[in-house]
Amino acid sequence: MNGRELYQRVVTTVQEMQLKIGDSEGSITLYYPLEGDFGELSREFGASIEGMPDGPVLERLPGRVRVIVSESDCRAIAEKPIIPTLKEIVSLINAGVTIDELERRMKERFPECVVYEVDDVEFDRVMVFPQRIDPDVYCLDVEMGKVTYHRFSVEDFVALGFEPPPKPE
Repeated sequence: MNGRELYQRVVTTVQEMQLKIGDSEGSITLYYPLEGDFGELSREFGASIEGMPDGPVLERLPGRVRVIVSESDCRAIAEKPIIPTLKEIVSLINAGVTIDELERRMKERFPECVVYEVDDVEFDRVMVFPQRIDPDVYCLDVEMGKVTYHRFSVEDFVALGFEPPPKPE
């Protein structure tokens, strides 16, 4: 992951938090694995955060980086356009749809969406989109009758020991 990709992950994570729980007070702290040269990552990240009220702070830790996002930066990020797929998934889950209904409605709205059923103790289905629409992997599960999801980058999904799902073109 380079600094621009890290910044985009931070943006998406803050927006996801805002969608799920609404505006929260205070700063948030996020952790990501450190891959490659921290200096280059830091330079690219710094160039990506220009114009932010405070500018998220990037810190190097053993084997990972910490990103501290101030409350004002969280608010600024929340105002940026949100990936439509993420917004729709959170909306459908908040509405309490079944996993079959979620799949049907996502395929209706995003015809290039592909859902794989999996025999895994962690989750029931994997949902992916073409890279240009949404680069992430969504792992869907039904827990106590409610649909839940976990969103991973493809790299993180593979690092967890799973085979990368084929992404549609």
